[in-house]
Amino acid sequence: MASLTVKKAITFATLQPGQTHSWVWNNASPNGVYAFSAVPHANGGSAGSWVIAEVTKVRYQRRRIGGQEDRKVNFQVKNTGSQPLWYQVQLSFAAP
Repeated sequence: MASLTVKKAITFATLQPGQTHSWVWNNASPNGVYAFSAVPHANGGSAGSWVIAEVTKVRYQRRRIGGQEDRKVNFQVKNTGSQPLWYQVQLSFAAP
């Protein structure tokens, strides 16, 4: 039977408009599907203004080093709005 796991992976403070943070999830499982979402929260700025965080450039990488395998998921979070924000990244993983 398939399974779905959701967890808060990262909480980060202050991402300025236009700024991007890069993250790496090491030892990623090769047997499933990853999905990331960034939940923005206001960090100052004008009342009534939208805060917008976007997960960009999600990339799964694998390589062999000797007899070992190295696996990781790289992803970026970008503030695409006009106000500073802080954010949480939520990771969903579905396995067959």
